[in-house]
Amino acid sequence: MAGSTDRPARIRVNAVAVVIIGVVAFAAALVANSAHQAAGTGAGIAVVAACTAWLARDAWRRRQMERTNRPGGAA
Repeated sequence: MAGSTDRPARIRVNAVAVVIIGVVAFAAALVANSAHQAAGTGAGIAVVAACTAWLARDAWRRRQMERTNRPGGAA
C-alpha cells in the first residue's frame, strides 16, 4: 500500500508536537496564574486539556487498530 510506511513516523511526530504544545501551554498557564491573569490561566488549561484529549483519543484508536489487526482479534 503506497504511503503506509510513513504513517507510524507521522503519528509519532504528531504526538510529540502535541506533547510539546501541552507542556508550553502548561508553563504559560503557570506564569499567567502567578501574574493573576485569569484569562491566560484558563486558556492555558484549555489547551492542556485539548492536548490530553487528543493523546487519549490517539492511544485509544491505536489500541483498537492493534486489536483489529491481531490474529483472532475483534471482528
